[in-house]
Amino acid sequence: MNDIYSFYKLVSEFKIEIPVIQRDYAQGRTESRATDVRESIVKSILESVSNTTTKPLFFDFVYGRIDGDTFIPFDGQQRLTTLFLFHRYIFEKCKCKSECMYRNNCQCISLLSRFTYTTRQSAREFCEQLINHSITPPCIYTDNCKVADCVNRSISEYITDCSWFYPDWSKDPTIVGMLAVLDEIDRQCKEINNLDFRDIAQKLTSGCVCPITFHFVNMGKHKMSDSTYIKMNARGKTLTSFENFKASLEQYLEERKHNDLLSKLKGTYDESQGKYTGIDGTWLDMFYNETKPNVPDLTMLSFFKRHFLNFYIATGGTEETVIDKLEKQITVDDFIPFSIFEKVLSGKENDVLMPLFKLLDALDSNYDDVMKNSLPVWYRGDYKDKTAYAGLNKEEKDKYNNTIWNLFKGNWYKSQDAVLERYQSRVLFYAVVKYFEKIQMFNPEQFAQWMRLIWNYTENIQYDNFDDYKKDLELVNTISSYLSHGADFNKSFAQCVSIPSRSNRLDEELTKVKLISSDKNKWEVRINDLEKHKYFTGEIKFMFDFLRNDPNEHLFDSYSQIMKDLFNDDGLNPNYDKDGEYRFRRALMYFSSSYSFGYEKKSNWSFLKNHDRDISWKRFISDSKNVKTCIPHNEILRYLIERIRILIDNGISYNDAFDFSLNFCSASVLGWRYFFVKSSKVWKYLSEDNFVRWDSENEIYLMKTTNMRGRHAELRTYYLYGEVNCLNGWEKEYYEVAGREEQPCLYFEKKVGNETFVIDIFWDIKCGKGYYLNLFTRSGKNTNVTPKVNNNTQWGLRLSDSSDPDSRYMSDFKNETDIIQLATNIMITI
Repeated sequence: MNDIYSFYKLVSEFKIEIPVIQRDYAQGRTESRATDVRESIVKSILESVSNTTTKPLFFDFVYGRIDGDTFIPFDGQQRLTTLFLFHRYIFEKCKCKSECMYRNNCQCISLLSRFTYTTRQSAREFCEQLINHSITPPCIYTDNCKVADCVNRSISEYITDCSWFYPDWSKDPTIVGMLAVLDEIDRQCKEINNLDFRDIAQKLTSGCVCPITFHFVNMGKHKMSDSTYIKMNARGKTLTSFENFKASLEQYLEERKHNDLLSKLKGTYDESQGKYTGIDGTWLDMFYNETKPNVPDLTMLSFFKRHFLNFYIATGGTEETVIDKLEKQITVDDFIPFSIFEKVLSGKENDVLMPLFKLLDALDSNYDDVMKNSLPVWYRGDYKDKTAYAGLNKEEKDKYNNTIWNLFKGNWYKSQDAVLERYQSRVLFYAVVKYFEKIQMFNPEQFAQWMRLIWNYTENIQYDNFDDYKKDLELVNTISSYLSHGADFNKSFAQCVSIPSRSNRLDEELTKVKLISSDKNKWEVRINDLEKHKYFTGEIKFMFDFLRNDPNEHLFDSYSQIMKDLFNDDGLNPNYDKDGEYRFRRALMYFSSSYSFGYEKKSNWSFLKNHDRDISWKRFISDSKNVKTCIPHNEILRYLIERIRILIDNGISYNDAFDFSLNFCSASVLGWRYFFVKSSKVWKYLSEDNFVRWDSENEIYLMKTTNMRGRHAELRTYYLYGEVNCLNGWEKEYYEVAGREEQPCLYFEKKVGNETFVIDIFWDIKCGKGYYLNLFTRSGKNTNVTPKVNNNTQWGLRLSDSSDPDSRYMSDFKNETDIIQLATNIMITI
């Protein structure tokens, strides 16, 4: 069939059902483009039916299929909906005419009840209510109804204030769009003087004589694919991927008679609570609360995509097309053929969907318990419930959302690390869903214990590649078997002997749960309290290393207090670092023996920073691997902590304990470490990475950048720079260099007449024999030895080149004390 139809003729012959696969009504959207389109379409419609103009309007093709007595459009939904609303408005106004014999029982309005929506239940019911109730504000019915007689109030304001309008309908973009179009129709009609609504109604109901028509095309009884619909539906905003997915999923479940899953998905109306359940009800509300004022479709689809991808990989799926499609488009509103989702669902529909549906229902009934306990223990105290969150301003909400992990969105607060964000967040989301697969009834305490372990593991392990992600999904599967053993997950997991994983992180978690299970009252609070520290983030292996795996309550408490005092949420406490003259680093340098502390990174050695994958304090404090001197990394830290503990136990304050330790260290440390222990100034020179270049024990450079092409200083002369005082008008400077062509040095200058006297002090980087100095003068561009200096042989200097009387004077190699004395004597004399 291919014929010219008007809307009234079409709705007279067939019921019109906008299918689930269609997008929401777009012509009512608020963005500028949609507003322009809406105004233009309404204007064209009015021009075609008004008394003063004769501009027939042809609305192109309307494609669809006929199913019994119902027409299901594939293309034309937007235009048909606009025509439905226009007819409804005109027929309402037409009732003002007393000549119409059906004024009190309008047959035209009743016929419009054959138009309905199935995209969302709310849209369908709204269309029904539009037919059953008046849609315009109260009007004075006269024989010659004037628009001016009506109350000056918008249709949308009137309808949303009616008792039959459910407040939740305001979240449905289709309903919001319909209200916007009704307002636009009303606005333009009011701008036309003496508009004859009955005349317009007669034109609209006059069949093919109607000035607004379209080609009606029946595509046959075959069902069209999603991709075919997408290609046809090019006149409006493209159907969102979520609308495609939701419709296809409903159809998939219906065809395979998965009635329980379909019932969960579509939901019902809960009379007791006055709300709809399911994907168009309570689930939609939850997502809308996360995204408002934006529609939640993309977030909802990402939620499902993330789960489908996790499930597919965790259950052994390997087809690259499926993984690639889902992985690359998790947060993209782009069309994915439902066949991709079918490959995940095939034969496993209940396993895939029921845990996710149970999670969504649990969020509806226990929102705050689920959201709070899905967080790591170190952020649960910062969680803001619905009421507290609603009280935040926009800036506060943005800061909160960028800090706290959100299972709806899968965001991650360490956004600078894209790999971590992608893989760790997915594993965490999978763990949340896995919990609801394993349990019959939600238990907040059990869920909190489960997520605590998963967070502690994933937060403190690296995700370098897809294989790491896959292995940890499989690990979650393995660990989840302990969820079914009882409400106390810690107690169940404590029965585990060992679980193979890609690191020893689970060993620490097993140690903790076994200790808690041995005496919950004694150990649970202690362990949880230390795990809450935002720098340790659940990784407290250092504590068990310090205790030598022999738990002692007093030592545990003492070590915990010291570590929490040394490290704040961001890392090493500034009171013991830069602001405290680097007391902690200097004391640690002494206890490190000949090895020192820290890690190598490329060609440099780092004395650690707060945040870095390879060179952080976080890594160091729990690293018990042996180093060159067969001392575990964090055993160095234990030596210092134990010394501080003993001093504190004897009544000495933290600050005094460090000062006491530093005085001891400075007096007894030998070798190159002496300069780091003795001086805070060498630490101040270093950049944030705390890099040094260690070419040998005699050749150590302090780095401002990451390579020798950048500025750097030599350790021993820079140390001396902080120890020597200027006398008799001399000025002190340090000559840092970039590159290998020159050697850094400490120097002094004094201007006498037209000449400038210079003392350079170097360290013997080749053999480490000691310091030496050069003495010379500068006069303009010339550098030479002056007669005055030449006559002062009391300093024991010699020409650096005996054959050149104008060469610089040079000293022999000397130790720190002697070179300072020599420089002092020269400054006093000149």
